[in-house]
Amino acid sequence: MHLEVRPSNHAAIELYRSLDFAEVGRRPRYYPAENDSREDALIMTLSLV
Repeated sequence: MHLEVRPSNHAAIELYRSLDFAEVGRRPRYYPAENDSREDALIMTLSLV
């Protein structure tokens, strides 16, 4: 299972880590942010096997 999360969303990242998701990469400039800028997305994965 894969998901993307904003690096600034610390609460979500901690939740996903507590559920054994692991960070496996980034998607540069994935999310719109303030002032017409963009924020990366952390890609996290969890094996269901």
